[in-house]
Amino acid sequence: MMKKEMLKKFGAACAALVAATSFGAAERTASDALAHRWSFTGNVKDSVTGVEAKSVGKANLSATALVLPGGTHEAGHLDLGRNILPADGSDVTIELWATLRSVHFWARVFDYGSDDKNYFTMAWSESAKPDTDGIEMCCNGTKYSVLNMLCPYMKDTPCHISVTFVNNGNGSTTMRAMRRNAKTGKIEREHRQVYSGWTLASLVNPRFLLGGSQYACDGDAGADYDEVRVWKGALTDEQLAANVQAGPDALPAKVSVSTDRALKPIPAFIFGQNIEHTRSALQGGLSAQLVRNRKFAGKPSRAGVAMLWEPYGSKKAFYHQAQGLSVTRHAARSRMPRGNERGSQVIGCLDENGEAGIRQGGIGLRGGVAHNFRAVVSTLQPVDTPIVLRVKSGKKVLAEREFTVNTKGRGDWKRIAFDFTVEKDVTAEISVGVKGRKYAVVGAVSVMPADNFRGMRADVIENLREIGTSIVRWPGGNFAGEYRWRDGLIPDPDERAPLQSYTEIESQPHGLGYDQNDIGMEDILALCERIGARPFFTLNAAWESPQDSADWVKACKGRVKLWSLGNEMGYGHMEGPKGAKGYTDMVRPHAEAMLKVDPTLAITASGPYPGGGEDWIKNSALALNAVAPVISYHRYDAWDGCLFDYTTSESTAKLFDVVSKSAERAEAALTNFRSRLPWNVGISYDEWNIWYMWYRKEAIVEGLYAAKMLTQMMRNWEAWGLRYVCYFQPINEQAITVSPFESHITSLGEAMRLWKGHVGGVPSAIPGLPKNAFATDAPDGSRYVTFYNFSTVEPCTFRIPTDGRGKIVAAETLVPNGLESGCRFARKPGTGKVVDGFYELTLGPANLASVRIAR
Repeated sequence: MMKKEMLKKFGAACAALVAATSFGAAERTASDALAHRWSFTGNVKDSVTGVEAKSVGKANLSATALVLPGGTHEAGHLDLGRNILPADGSDVTIELWATLRSVHFWARVFDYGSDDKNYFTMAWSESAKPDTDGIEMCCNGTKYSVLNMLCPYMKDTPCHISVTFVNNGNGSTTMRAMRRNAKTGKIEREHRQVYSGWTLASLVNPRFLLGGSQYACDGDAGADYDEVRVWKGALTDEQLAANVQAGPDALPAKVSVSTDRALKPIPAFIFGQNIEHTRSALQGGLSAQLVRNRKFAGKPSRAGVAMLWEPYGSKKAFYHQAQGLSVTRHAARSRMPRGNERGSQVIGCLDENGEAGIRQGGIGLRGGVAHNFRAVVSTLQPVDTPIVLRVKSGKKVLAEREFTVNTKGRGDWKRIAFDFTVEKDVTAEISVGVKGRKYAVVGAVSVMPADNFRGMRADVIENLREIGTSIVRWPGGNFAGEYRWRDGLIPDPDERAPLQSYTEIESQPHGLGYDQNDIGMEDILALCERIGARPFFTLNAAWESPQDSADWVKACKGRVKLWSLGNEMGYGHMEGPKGAKGYTDMVRPHAEAMLKVDPTLAITASGPYPGGGEDWIKNSALALNAVAPVISYHRYDAWDGCLFDYTTSESTAKLFDVVSKSAERAEAALTNFRSRLPWNVGISYDEWNIWYMWYRKEAIVEGLYAAKMLTQMMRNWEAWGLRYVCYFQPINEQAITVSPFESHITSLGEAMRLWKGHVGGVPSAIPGLPKNAFATDAPDGSRYVTFYNFSTVEPCTFRIPTDGRGKIVAAETLVPNGLESGCRFARKPGTGKVVDGFYELTLGPANLASVRIAR
């Protein structure tokens, strides 16, 4: 039986946890708040209403408890009656003290429902498996099930179980279930879930079965119940903890009921972004560097000239790419099997009156903007050597400077540079040449606009800020498995050796498999500070040691709190262990070493999620939970048989429909994955996109896709247990398009720009709000609403209540200039109006819109 003596004080950790989870509360007398109470002291009467429960089967009483023997259906349970919980769907708390004695097939803790198609239930076990449990809501036959949320229930060990239902006012309910240690009061397991389109009012004339089930095939519980209570309102964590302390026999004189709505303000973290050193995200994107393969990585051509360069000038010349002679270096040795990262270009001119050198075309120069042309060179011997830096367009020389270089020998390098400006935008050719019968080695070449910020384009940085970037996940992604963080501490980018993208073959069409290593840790931290984002760093756990990871934390000097233990570990394309246990054993020492340096770090575990099965959940997600309470979740939507066909209106409409449904599948997939996880495992949705977005022109359909995805995330982030969200990736992969002459926000980025207006607002209590609209109420009292119309042919009409607001502060509509590939949104003034307390808007096909309405 339940012991009556309870501890009078809780540990500091428990108190801190309780304090962190309750904010606003109202005090009520127990007599006012208590709706039902069954104490089982010699009878099964509800001491509040005086109604006696109905015993089914062999439901027995001891001196202080209800004793259910356990067995098949109706072996023994208690029918507490109908409509025990509020029929109007208002907030309510169920709490009970109970002890599991034996395990039976889907035996219930309790079952509350109208029939076997409409109910809410808690089971002591999944099927008849020990150390499992289940929570399920069923609405008109559609089930929302989660397993293993509060287990394990230990046999013969008393526990305190509570379930709160909070009506969110918009047709949804937030359910929170907790299991506490009946001796210490500590929360041992908990689970939260938001049920959209369902409240307790959805149940018609339901009955409350204690230990019994609506299903005839289910068993009855083998358990003792000391006390069952139903409270009006959602009791605070402090109150539930106090109830445990007082024990099942004592009622408090007053109780504290939460006045908070379960729906919290929309978090900024939904607008996180990845910045990975792959494809054209940096080179030709964020990086202001205009020269490709500027440090001569990789293998040369037959002529001896480095990739992406070509020889020019006198035929009396020789070229050689020197692998052992380089101005670049790595900060430390590595075990990674990489090669051809450190090179230089040798130029030998044999013509006394001629010139020979290397050149590269396709250099986009902006008119009227100062540029800097720089080269790092050596003559290998103390001989005056004329070296020419030249900028040309066709045969026209746009800028030129000749330098006399004389270096002492091997390892002695000199930087030569000059500034120039072109009159108008031009695609130019740059060259580095040697005059006369001379010999020189070129270690690095650079051309950048002078308005760069630490080697990054100022306009691209502004675009990142405009789309609401709140988190920067870096350096990957897959590239995290290539990165050497210490290289980023080398202060001169010219001296940082390129990094071979050995496992990232998708970089080959862009940088020929090498990253030039121009943007390092301090640059990313400066970028984050400039745009107001939090850095989220990913380790190279497969090739670096726990001490390396701890040293990286130290090097960050407290500026980085979010960390990931690798990327997509367990998949074949990533180096390192492929199994859950092997990965866990590898990264646990990293996490422990990092937390010793800074215990406040928030660490995310990697894995092949949502794949990997129960093995990864049990042997990695749960095994690492104490040091990494969040796991990384990635999803890319792709479609077979739908090849982005814009040739007819029918094929275009089909494409839009397929993309729209893919967003719905993404929502269902994450909901399903969440149901497999205990609530103490958070989710970092740190890669989401449409597959192969990086190999297509931007398009309007992607903006609609992002609008729908962001709307779903805002509706479900609490229910999904999201901690961070990062789109993969914005730059040159469909949120921001960059060319040498300009950058712009794409249709997808425009959706982010509009939807970020919800950040900080609380979801509005609007019953029946259409799925393609989302509304939040801001701290200043204004209401912000976003809309999307996925149809390619039909307009969509909205009528949204303003609840006393009548002043349109800002309104914008995004109108496409076409639906095919390459089209963009045009920003237009909003056309909606406030009429009789409603905001009315007719939105054209494939349009997005937003409005802010003040009182």
